[in-house]
Amino acid sequence: QIAEQIDLNLLKDAAFALFAISNFLTSLGFNVPYNFANDLATDANVPEDKRNWIIMTIGIANCFGRVVIGFLGDRSWVNRLALYNSTLIIAGVATMAAPFCTSLVYTHMVYAALFGFFSGGYVGLTSILVVDLVGVHKLSDAFGTLLLFQGVAVAIGTPICGTMRDFFTGSERPYLWPYLIFGGSILISGLILFAIPLIQKRKENRQKLTKQQLDMGVRSYSKQNLSVPEQQQQL
Repeated sequence: QIAEQIDLNLLKDAAFALFAISNFLTSLGFNVPYNFANDLATDANVPEDKRNWIIMTIGIANCFGRVVIGFLGDRSWVNRLALYNSTLIIAGVATMAAPFCTSLVYTHMVYAALFGFFSGGYVGLTSILVVDLVGVHKLSDAFGTLLLFQGVAVAIGTPICGTMRDFFTGSERPYLWPYLIFGGSILISGLILFAIPLIQKRKENRQKLTKQQLDMGVRSYSKQNLSVPEQQQQL
């Protein structure tokens, strides 16, 4: 049953393959703010009774982000791909800025609000972008393939971040490089998707060229491809 929900043949489509790679990069860093927000606040000497405000801010902003960005994604005048890419870029930048927060909890809440809001939009738009790329009839198979990429990334992302944090223990900002690297992976996941329109345009041009070649007789029609009336006309 699991195998039936994963169609790796979809990866032959360059646009969808790039989207899958983007989801992998996003998922590498997606859970870092959730798992290490409290530890980051501890290292920054945020008062203990206020550290839970950070996760609470992510959660509340995430709820609003799903509604607002989901609403925008339904508007005909909005470029959904550009909106999706923007949510990833802003979420990535917010994650990269987190280690520079001070002992004031409000500085942590700012990055938490930005990450929560725009990561919520990312979640809400993913299935819509999948339909735009492969069609609604392949949504189930395509989403299963994406979940495979996401699952692997989530499984390795948090342990790697924790290992890096242990390696830099004793430094002034032990979470600096982990957050920069994994926030950067989210940022890159949004930037690379701007190539999708170029890939799709190239694909459309290739298909139009092939059809034009056939219509102009560059590629001859064999009798096997002709209907019976057409064969009789040639005879």
